[in-house]
Amino acid sequence: MLGLAAGIPVAISKMISERAALSKYEDCRRIYRASMLVMFFIGGISSLLLIVFAKELINYFSWSKEAYYSILGISFAPLFTCLLSVYRGYFQGFQNMNPSGVSQLVEQIGRVVVGVGLTYLLLPYGIGVAAGGAAFGATFGAFIALIFLMILYKNL
Repeated sequence: MLGLAAGIPVAISKMISERAALSKYEDCRRIYRASMLVMFFIGGISSLLLIVFAKELINYFSWSKEAYYSILGISFAPLFTCLLSVYRGYFQGFQNMNPSGVSQLVEQIGRVVVGVGLTYLLLPYGIGVAAGGAAFGATFGAFIALIFLMILYKNL
């Protein structure tokens, strides 16, 4: 589902850019709302599938049972990433790359700090749990980048 959603930020950016050039700002807001709804659905379903079918995935691919913690750690990342892509596409549509660029920095810093920090803290509980902490870093990074862009959007 995330693969299907990969081109949506570019499409959002293009549609927003076209409407903004014609000063049709209400259309820009409608595109934003519709995109949010679609991406919330795609990201939410993807996250839900990861959570619900984590053990089935592990069994199907013959992964170690400890992979469960990593799947759970990353399970909300699809939702946050999908919503994040709407904001990035929106700002890019207005030819403003600063929010996208800064949000990528925020995302990567959060990912590394939390991922490495949790790995270090959880290592005494086993490699699987520590790997889950590292995977959660991706979720956290997407979450704080999303919060950052939500604040910027709200302050427009």
